Amino acid sequence: MRSLKTPVLMLALTLLFPVLVLAEIHHADSLDTIEQRNTGVPWLLVIWSTDCPPCHIELELLSGLQKRQGEKLRVEFFSFDALRNEDDVLRIANSHQLDTWFSTEPNRQKLQMMIDSNWRGELPRSYWYQADGSRCAQSGVLSKQAVIAWFEKALPSCQEPG
Repeated sequence: MRSLKTPVLMLALTLLFPVLVLAEIHHADSLDTIEQRNTGVPWLLVIWSTDCPPCHIELELLSGLQKRQGEKLRVEFFSFDALRNEDDVLRIANSHQLDTWFSTEPNRQKLQMMIDSNWRGELPRSYWYQADGSRCAQSGVLSKQAVIAWFEKALPSCQEPG
């Protein structure tokens, strides 16, 4: 009789509580790894940080869009935090149920230059990638309308979506 209690208890817990999807942190020492993963398709790279309040607004927006849009919305998240903040990065990623990339490069300035030599470090920072690998940058919080419009049209240039 005891062996029956465990499966029944597990079933009851599964039905009573929603499934918690845990985020995963992927480690990368360069942007090349992320770009190669998305070769041949339009996608969006979102750079964020734990100490950036507007980033949290954007993460909430994009996590909701991804839940509704699924594979139609290809977004990669990249934390621009120092290595000592990895636990906070994971906590925030879990709260939004988003996988994120985390750099193993300890020098933030070097990492910033590797991502974009024209970037001054403002966050959030996004890069709209075309299927051919070309990209254009945008600083500041993205709007829901801009993200949806860009993915529907996969704009051929760096013109403003919408």
